[in-house]
Amino acid sequence: IRKDLDAPAYLGFAKQWQQAGASLVGGCCGIGPEHIAELSQFFKE
Repeated sequence: IRKDLDAPAYLGFAKQWQQAGASLVGGCCGIGPEHIAELSQFFKE
């Protein structure tokens, strides 16, 4: 589990994944509600 990956950093990775063609992004161990909230806010825009 990475402890150094905060919500804004995770969102940065998710943006790269989207640009590479990902249509589904989620999380697993170490990804908490704050990470999912960042994703949700970004993908609503």
